[in-house]
Amino acid sequence: MDTRTDSELKEKLRNKIAASSCIVVLSGMYVKYSKWIDFEIDTALSMNKPIIGVQPWGQERVPLKVQNFSKVMVGWNAKSVVDAVRNYAL
Repeated sequence: MDTRTDSELKEKLRNKIAASSCIVVLSGMYVKYSKWIDFEIDTALSMNKPIIGVQPWGQERVPLKVQNFSKVMVGWNAKSVVDAVRNYAL
């Protein structure tokens, strides 16, 4: 069982985001993990990190926060994700 507190997890996420060239957000995980995805998006925005939204196969609706703050939305396949990272990473 993981006993880390929310503040410890947030600090670890901040450090990972700070060291990243861009952030990839899987929109299909939003409903279950919206608290954490919101934190990741807000942190990435505060650090001026580009956000790449990924829409899983068959998912018709994408959460507005993911859609609004992503530089680009791509499909759930390796080529589109890799291309987006290459094009938008700092």
